[in-house]
Order: sequence, then structure tokens, then C-alpha cells
Amino acid sequence: MRPDKRFAQLRLARGAAIAALLLTIAALIISFIVRRSPRPAPDVPALLEEAKVSRTEGVQHVEFKSGRGVFRINTKRLFAGEDGLNHLEGGVDVVYYGRTGSLEVTFSADRATYDRELRNFVLEGNAQVRHKDLILESSAFTYDNDRNLFRTDRGVTATSGRLSGSARAAVYRESGEELELSGEVRLEFRPGREDEAPLELETDRIVYRRPGKTGEVEGNLLLRQKASWARGESGTFILSADEQRLKSVTLRGNANASLVPEGPGGRPRTIRCDELVLGFYADSNALEFAEGTKDCVLDFEDESGRPASIVAGRTILYFAPAGGLKDFEAAGDARVVLESGAAGGRREGRAERALFHQAGKTLRLIGRKGVPAVFDVGDTSIEAADIRASLETGNIQAAGAVRVVLKPSPQGAAVGFFSRQNPIVTVCEDMRYIKARKRFYFKTGVRIWQEKESLSAAEVEIVEDTTEVFARGGVQSLFSRRPKDSAAEERIAVGAEAMNYFPGDRRVAYEGRGTMNLKDLSLEAGTVSVFLKRDGGDIESVLAKGRVVVKRGDREARGEEARYVLAEETVVLTGQPVLIDKEKGTVEGDKLIFHLGDGRIQVENTDRERSVIIIRS
Repeated sequence: MRPDKRFAQLRLARGAAIAALLLTIAALIISFIVRRSPRPAPDVPALLEEAKVSRTEGVQHVEFKSGRGVFRINTKRLFAGEDGLNHLEGGVDVVYYGRTGSLEVTFSADRATYDRELRNFVLEGNAQVRHKDLILESSAFTYDNDRNLFRTDRGVTATSGRLSGSARAAVYRESGEELELSGEVRLEFRPGREDEAPLELETDRIVYRRPGKTGEVEGNLLLRQKASWARGESGTFILSADEQRLKSVTLRGNANASLVPEGPGGRPRTIRCDELVLGFYADSNALEFAEGTKDCVLDFEDESGRPASIVAGRTILYFAPAGGLKDFEAAGDARVVLESGAAGGRREGRAERALFHQAGKTLRLIGRKGVPAVFDVGDTSIEAADIRASLETGNIQAAGAVRVVLKPSPQGAAVGFFSRQNPIVTVCEDMRYIKARKRFYFKTGVRIWQEKESLSAAEVEIVEDTTEVFARGGVQSLFSRRPKDSAAEERIAVGAEAMNYFPGDRRVAYEGRGTMNLKDLSLEAGTVSVFLKRDGGDIESVLAKGRVVVKRGDREARGEEARYVLAEETVVLTGQPVLIDKEKGTVEGDKLIFHLGDGRIQVENTDRERSVIIIRS
């Protein structure tokens, strides 16, 4: 071969070798670059088949089973154990995306195991479950994927914002957001303000359902806040929409509570009933109301430290944010007892409903149809459809079929011309008592009686300390008398448009054309005055003045003044008296004397020669 031809072939082979070497180097460089470049993580969990892992270090792993959801697993080590379970060790963090691929719950632990079907997980060591804003912590949890259920009996704490709790065991049903705590359960509602105290709830078992913000409590329920507490055998509670605050708690079965107001000198209010509901203000842990039902008993002290009690079928107390009592209401055969104080003696009320308004310190008693409310003050009992009593001023107002009974008190002051030897009963439609003025006011259909004596009028006013009486509108009084030589009592009826009783001279004055009727005699005059005996309420005499007209049978007498003396059983008419007899004509004299015993009428003249005419009936 020619030398130039061999040289050309040698150059060609050398070029091919160099090209091959360059391609190999390029391939190695590309391969190295590709191997060193990081792979982007998927934005959503990849749907992979079950992992085929024997042992892996520094794992970021996704598990997926059809119908069981997607799990993203972060751990230091993952390996398949001889027990057929996958084992996770070191910094275990599992995110469960659920069956729909959306974030459901996360849980973490020092170590964990799970089966290859993703049915059950076991978390151990600093285990934590996080669902929305709820965090559960324990030394161990089990997770049942088929039932979406976490469980522990190793002790658990739960937190959600200002709400925290603890128990010996817990079950959390993730799909229904239902948390069950049992064994020495304790919840704490931390306040939103620094000046408030936390609320603490203790019980044996709680089942809380987050969608409805409601919970059921079983066994030894205790609610506490500072010195206040409430107990019950079981109950329910409702949380606020953000689950940071207790809206209300219902305690059932031998429920009782001791509620102590904030501030120095706060006196406890104790409640005993079958069921008790406690409601709290919308922006704090402060108690807004306490409602007891079924044989409720409330014991407390007023501002002056005097004891008081309420017994009713239902009682509800309303509190101010600072803890002071605003109002209360009791219903169902309510009984209110207030011990003696500055405004009066011991006070007791019985009614279908009893209401107290702190603003006016007013107690209101309301009866039901056919059964009036009753208010007893000292020796006075008041019945009415509606009674209002000021516990501060001592004023009382009653309306609707009012009945007032003043009990006997031999040493007590008389009420008007009524003595205190026997009960005094008053009925009307409206009554007021003004303590500062010491006056009773009775209106509409007033009738006051004591045994067989009575006073009726449209309006009656009685002055307590002076015993003065003022009556207006169709006044009518009935007095009793026993004639000489007769066992039968007679009635003396005295009436007028108005009446005033003046205790100083023991005189009952009737004005506005007064009348008197007794036995078969009637009298009419401008004014009629009844004089009572000093040693009692019996009538001593009656004096009528101004155009006096006396009628007896067919006879009529006229004069200017008439005096009825009960001891003499005579009515003496003076002031140019005239006797008119339809059959015998007219008889005039200086004095006409009507003898009530035998019916005689005696006409006397006081001329130089006295003359007496006797007219027999």
C-alpha cells in the first residue's frame, strides 16, 4: 500500500476514537447532572401502590389504598418488621388526606406502626393528634381507619384556643368530630380578660360533639370559678360558636350550687333543685343567670346580711357582670321569706309567680286564677291578684280582689275605730301602703269589718300611727248594740258621702247628708257624728245636725238637732221640732223624745207651764 494512503486511514481512525471519547465524556456529564438534579415534590399526594420497603433512612413517603385514603409519612426510619407491620421510628409525622384527597388530620409520635392495609395505626411516645384547631396529646394513641377513630387510655390532654382539658382516656371520632373523655375529666375555660377567673368543669365522662357545640356529662359533675361552685349527677353544656367560651351548663340530679358574688363581703347564694341551668355572658366567663327547676330552694342574704329564702317549682336569678343580683323570678307555688329588716318585720310571700327587681328593690307576687298571691308582714296578711312590695322603703301596693287581714293584738294600736281584740278584715280592688307617711289607701268597693261591725266606701284612708280614718263615696258603717233587757244584738247603720274619724275626741263624723238607721227608726241630717266610748269601740251616742228628719212608721219628725243616747235608748229631737202624723196631724214642741224600747214619742214644751204629750205607737 502506498504510504500516503496508509497515513489517511490512520488519521480517520484517530478522529473516530476522539469523537467516541468526547461522546462518552458528554454522556457521563449529562448523566451526572441528571442524577444530581432534585426531583420536584408533588403538590398533592401521589396515588401510589403499597410501599415495598424493607428499611429506609430519612423517609418522605406516601401510602395510598383504594377506599382508605392517602397518608403522607415523614420519619427518620421506615422498615417492615417481622410482625408484618410497617414500623416508623424517630420524628414520625403523618398527614392524613382522607378518602377525598383533602387534608383531614395530622398525627405525630416518636414511633408508630401500621398494617399494610392501612386499617390500624399505633402511635407511641409524645403522641399528638391535630384536627382543625383541636390538639390531643398522650403517650400513645391507636387509630382505626375504618371507623375514623382515635383512642387512648394512657392519659390525654386536649386544647383548642382558650379551652383545655385532661382525662385518663379519650376517644375521638374524626368523621363526626366527636370527642369522648373519661376518667377524672377536667376542662378549663380560660378567660378572655385578665381580670376574670377561669371556669373549671370536672366530671367522670364527657361526650362533646363539635358540629353542634354541645356536650353530655355523666357522673359527679362539678363546675367551679373561684369561690363559686355547682354540682350535679349528670348534665349537658353548650359552647360558643368559636368553642372558646361556655354558654351554658345544665346540671341534673340533686343539683346544688353556691354562688358567691365578686368583691369584698360577697355573700353566697345557695341553690338546691333537681335541675339547674347556668348561663354565662357572651363576652366573658361571668355568670348571667341561674335557673333551677323541680322543687327548687334558694337561700341567700340581702345587702344588710339578713337571711332570705325562696322555694318554688322554678326559680331563675339574673346577675350583673360583676356578680351582683339584678332580678329573680320564681314560679309554681313560690314561697319567698325575708327576715326582719329596716323596712319592716319578717316578710313572707306566697304566689304562683314571684319577681324581684334589684333596681327598685321591689318584690312582686302574682297569683293565678282562683288562687291569690299572699304577702304577710308582721301581723298583717295581704291577699290579691298582684302585690308589689318595696324591700327598701316598705311600701306595698296590691290590686285585684284585695283582702287584708290584721291579726289580733291586744296590746296593738287600734285601726280607726276598730279595736285589736279581734281580726280586722278589709276587701277592695286596689290598696297602697306608704310607709314614710304611715298611711293605708284602699280604693274601689272598700269594705272593712271586725266581727259584726263594718265600714264600706269607695275610698278609705287610714293613718297608722294616729288611727285617723277618712272615707269617701257612699260611706256606710254598721255598729252593733245590745238593748236593755234583750239578749239579741241590734245593728246601727250610719252613712254619708264622706266620713272622718278623729281619735282625739273619739268621734266619727259623717258629712254630705248623713243617715242613721236602727230598729224601726231612720234619721237623716246634714251631718251625723258617732261618739265612741273611751274604754272600747262601742257607741256611746250619736249627734245629728242640720235639717234633721226622723221617721218611724207613719210618723215623721223634723228639727235641727237630734241626739241618740244608747244608755237611755232615746232619740231626742230639738230645734223647733215638728211631728207629722198622717192620721193625727201635726204636733209641735220644744223637744221630741223617741223611746226606742216601747215605741212612745214624748213631746215637751218649755213654756211657763211645762206640758208633756205622750203619743203611743
